Amino acid sequence: MLRNLATLVFVAALSATLIACGGDDDDDPTATATTAADTATSTAAPATDTPVATATPDDGDGLPDFVEPGAVEGDDSLEPEGIPQVVDVRIGRNEGYDRIVFEFEEDELPPWEVKYVAQPADCGSGKPVQVGGTGNLQVNMFIAQAHTPEGEPTIDSNEIVVDYPAMVEGVQSCDFEALVTWVVGTNGTLPFRVFTLTEPTRLVVDVEHP
Repeated sequence: MLRNLATLVFVAALSATLIACGGDDDDDPTATATTAADTATSTAAPATDTPVATATPDDGDGLPDFVEPGAVEGDDSLEPEGIPQVVDVRIGRNEGYDRIVFEFEEDELPPWEVKYVAQPADCGSGKPVQVGGTGNLQVNMFIAQAHTPEGEPTIDSNEIVVDYPAMVEGVQSCDFEALVTWVVGTNGTLPFRVFTLTEPTRLVVDVEHP
């Protein structure tokens, strides 16, 4: 009789222990970690729509050499079938240089010219265009536009302000009669290089750090 009573007490104690251990499943460390990760994601700062600071990596080797500030780089041999649209402009900082990229819709590239100018001007009014920095690197894209046929802009912003060693600001000074012009304010008249990339179609301008 005593032996049976002891057995019942032991079984009851064992059952209580197992039930208590089973309750710890609600505090599974994996579930806690997942919840923490979800919280971190939901409370992160929202992405900005300002097209700045997105560094554009090099697409392979074989880039051209930097040219002296007095040079004029360009290609007037291009003959697009239509009028290429500029759909994105961005500036990024890279090791040794800053970069501005002009991306076009589809695969057509317009004739272009890049050079330093003493005083950039608005192509419509002729009024001076003020940009940060002490150098004005002007990028002309002929037979191009930065708006739809209905007149809606195809880029997010016509002004990009940064604080990089070479580039400090980019301003669109013209989108009129198939001419798109941007002026890049630089920290002095610095060496630059220009080249094109495909997939997507891009005109790329690098300015060497001082």
